[in-house]
Amino acid sequence: MAVPEGVYVINQALHLTAYIVRSSLAPALGRGSPRALGVPPKGDQYLMKRSDEELCKTAFDGFLRTLPTVGQISWREVERANEPPDYYLLLDQDEFAVEVTDLVEQINVVPKPIPTIGLTEASQAFVRKVEQVARKRAILHGMYTVSAQPVDNFAAVRDSIQNGILEYLRDTATLPSASERILYRQNGRRWKIRKAHIHSDRIGFCFSYGAARWEVEAEERLCEILDQVLVKKAHKLRNISAPRILLVLDYYSYGSAESWRKCIPLLSSLSAFHTLFRVNGAGTNFPLYSVISEWRVGS
Repeated sequence: MAVPEGVYVINQALHLTAYIVRSSLAPALGRGSPRALGVPPKGDQYLMKRSDEELCKTAFDGFLRTLPTVGQISWREVERANEPPDYYLLLDQDEFAVEVTDLVEQINVVPKPIPTIGLTEASQAFVRKVEQVARKRAILHGMYTVSAQPVDNFAAVRDSIQNGILEYLRDTATLPSASERILYRQNGRRWKIRKAHIHSDRIGFCFSYGAARWEVEAEERLCEILDQVLVKKAHKLRNISAPRILLVLDYYSYGSAESWRKCIPLLSSLSAFHTLFRVNGAGTNFPLYSVISEWRVGS
């Protein structure tokens, strides 16, 4: 996922509970943009595919077209009201059910766990709104950085954090730089701000999820999450008779391609799927598993 200018995401994990995908973040984070809060645009719930689904479909279609044994390729979208699956894929005369999912950790915060990506986007949106307020009040003079960590009940403390940011901007407006100030502290997690310089007028944002993981720990966690995803999707697709292809969009912060491959023998629901295909926004897409040996190129 592209990270906007002025936003730095440190994807380091706390003790995280893995789950997956697309829940509304509004109750936990309060106000925010529809995209950041996981809310689909009005009117397209039953008509349009999400961008992540289209991304995965395009990636897998491109992969299939590199295989000399694959003939004619055609796709049929399934309306949202009739999912699952997300698509049907026709290869010559063979039909496959194609389901798209995300692989992302959730972080344990009150009132409920939130996907790390959604939490970062919503927090970023909050800081951008504070920056807009500061510009309107003409108190943004210099480059500032807000550093944040997950906190419980953010909706209850957001106004306090906003007021703290604005107060710091006023206090340091005439200074070339300033030492950091703690905006909010909770169980070792902090929101803080500092002034870096006066060469530009904006507020950067840095989000940290905690201490870095060792490679072995990251690989173990990856396999746990991936197994949970497959169990969930196998159950969701249990009434689908066509061979099932699962496209997994990788939002996990750790683990190389080799780490993903190491998970294959550990997946308890692997037999429910014809093919697993990993999609990464950076373009490193590859098959994790397939019953067709020719499809296991690079896996």
